[in-house]
Formats: sequence, C-alpha cells, structure tokens
Amino acid sequence: MLQRICISLIVSLLFSTAGRAATIVEQTLPAAWSISTCSPCVFQGAPVSFSASRAFASFDTATAAVLDGARLPVLNSPLGVLGEFTGSIWSSPFAAEGPLLQTLIREGDYARFIGSTGFIDIALPDWQLTAGSYWLSVFGVNGDGFQWGGIVDAGDDRRFINGIAALVPGGTAERNYLQGFSLQGNEVVAPPVAAPIGNTLPLLLGGLGLLTVLRRQRTH
Repeated sequence: MLQRICISLIVSLLFSTAGRAATIVEQTLPAAWSISTCSPCVFQGAPVSFSASRAFASFDTATAAVLDGARLPVLNSPLGVLGEFTGSIWSSPFAAEGPLLQTLIREGDYARFIGSTGFIDIALPDWQLTAGSYWLSVFGVNGDGFQWGGIVDAGDDRRFINGIAALVPGGTAERNYLQGFSLQGNEVVAPPVAAPIGNTLPLLLGGLGLLTVLRRQRTH
C-alpha cells in the first residue's frame, strides 16, 4: 500500500500538467445559415477597398490549450472560392504586431464539400494559447476570397471587418453577426496535487529513496 502511494506521488510530481482532448471553442450556426463573409472580398467588380478587407470573430478560452484542428462553415459562391487561405489568431483585430499565430492552408490540405453550404476541417500546427480573449481570422490568398459561413442578427457583433463601404474602415459591424467555427485540441489542466517549487525536489528524492528501501526489504 505504501509503495503504491509513493509511486502515485512521484507520478504527480513528474507530470505537472495533463492534456485532455476536447473541443476548446465552438460557435454553432443555426441549420438554416445561408450567408457568408468574404475575407477578403476579391470578386469581380468589387471596390478596391474590398481587397484589403479581413473578417475576424472573437472567442474566449477558459484554460490554456494546444490547438490542433478547426472546423469552418463555408459557402459555395461565385463571389469567391476556397482555394488557399491563412488561418490566424490575433490579440485584437488588425493588431499592430500582426497575428499571434498563423498558418497557410493549401487547397489540398482539406476535403472540399458538395452542395451550396458545408464544412471543412483543417489541421493546425499545435498552436499554444493561454487562457484569455482572442480573435480568429481566415483570409484568402493568391487571389482567392474565403467565404466564411455566418448569420445576421443572431450574434453579438462578433464580426469585425475592414474595407466594406457600409462601415467605417476598421469599425465594427452595425448589425449583429455570428461567424461559425470550432477549435479542437487539448486543454492543459492543473495537476491534482500541487506542491511548492522549493519542496518538489526533496519530495521527489525522498519518494525515490523510500522506494529503494521498500525494494531492499522485499529482497531480504
């Protein structure tokens, strides 16, 4: 019994954090969603300012996490295609320092959907986030416009986009929008037993010593 307690103590000291697979963030859309936000709006005949537009959606994480995947609702539209795009996380829309994290998603990295609306799953390169508030953005590159699924009058001004004629550049949307998405990964949770840093090494050495004594007693 004592030996089991010692082993449990050592394990808890060696592994100060634990990963737990989960959906870290999820903003679901109603089944009848049918609009999208182009990011950027690079369709034929669009004003030049549209080419500088970028859509953002805010989200919060209650715990630290490592993100390894995302699901995004998209709309098949003649105004733009999926193609290649970047996925990024920002501290705030159009932050001066740029995105905190960013990755390029190539067209061959995800399966295209069939129909007018659908979802794509993309892999993220183990993005590490602390608990806090962030903004997710997707942005078409190489002349592509990302058609990000959303719905109007069902959110809380989560959409933030620059370059649309109806908005002041850099302003928030005048109506309520909700951009759908989910982020998957591993939550980083606190260990069940916390010990002060100064006491960790003596406890670990003491536990190892006690295990050595128990083994010697069992051999005699």
